[in-house]
Amino acid sequence: MRAAMPGIPSETVDSILERFNLTGYRYKPAGVLPEGVRKLLDIAMAMAVKPKILLLDEPTSGVSADEKFGLMDMVMEAVRAQQVTVLFVEHDMDIVNRYTHRVLAFYEGPDHRRRRTRRRSRRCRSAQVRDRRGARRRRRQHAAH
Repeated sequence: MRAAMPGIPSETVDSILERFNLTGYRYKPAGVLPEGVRKLLDIAMAMAVKPKILLLDEPTSGVSADEKFGLMDMVMEAVRAQQVTVLFVEHDMDIVNRYTHRVLAFYEGPDHRRRRTRRRSRRCRSAQVRDRRGARRRRRQHAAH
């Protein structure tokens, strides 16, 4: 794992491995690690460079149902400790409801509102932003033309 983080001080590597409970895997090749551990390793490596924003695409995909909440608890604790903003795409609504402050949801296709054309997609029905309590902040409906 050390070779995958060149230029990162040893102390930083140690603290990141410890924060993500990866110290036991320190000398194992990433290719032999279980899927959940590899996901944590990917996120840990991203956190090692001290980002201001972390973009995650389906962080729990491929992770067993038993491990997904533990993985997300660890990730969210780490990003809070480093004050990192997280933007993630996730289809698992249990994860979305438990770990988000705001949600932008697209239903039945992409949002075509920014297109400069008269014809709007019939697939774009609505987009909503919700805060932590589930209150709607904004709702836009598209009429099919």
